[in-house]
Amino acid sequence: FSLRYGDADVVVDHSMGFAGPVLSAPTVEPPRGTEVVDYLWFGTPVTVPGGDPDQSIYVTFTDMPLDDPRVAPAVEILAGRAPRPGEVLLDPAVAEQLDIEVGDTFEPGRPSGSWVVSGIGRYRSSYWEKLVVVPGFDRERVAADARTTTTRYYLPDSASAGEVERFAERVGGVTRSADPFADSFGETASLAWGWVF
Repeated sequence: FSLRYGDADVVVDHSMGFAGPVLSAPTVEPPRGTEVVDYLWFGTPVTVPGGDPDQSIYVTFTDMPLDDPRVAPAVEILAGRAPRPGEVLLDPAVAEQLDIEVGDTFEPGRPSGSWVVSGIGRYRSSYWEKLVVVPGFDRERVAADARTTTTRYYLPDSASAGEVERFAERVGGVTRSADPFADSFGETASLAWGWVF
């Protein structure tokens, strides 16, 4: 949880399938003093103009604010820096497949646009996720039925554990104290590495 969402108290993440029903904002008002960060998070094929349409790359496209110190640790920057508006950060697999480096221009046919590559990086909680980060992306360009967002709530320190749990239930989210992946495996298990000869 902390690799993906840092120190957020409550998260509503429909892309992961462990959020409740989509609620229309502002259906549930967060407690006074709560800070909210939300960003696009959806899968889409990226095509390159003039390229073979069958050679599209399926990526996770997001406008996550990597300039926010609460969000930035979720992405490991391997080369360059976090993107600003008009720039993009690409996953190493995407950059390699498209033969793009920091400083090059990324001009996909879908979603169409032109961005300067400011960095190469990967999502810390799932290295296999082919990430494309475009801050300031116009969310209205994404079809409403495909436009999923992740919303992080940072409740005030004065909020009790019970208040956090009740708020999470009301917004269809999960809490920092709950392991949303535990249900997939029964219990969260430790992973051990070793050599087999």
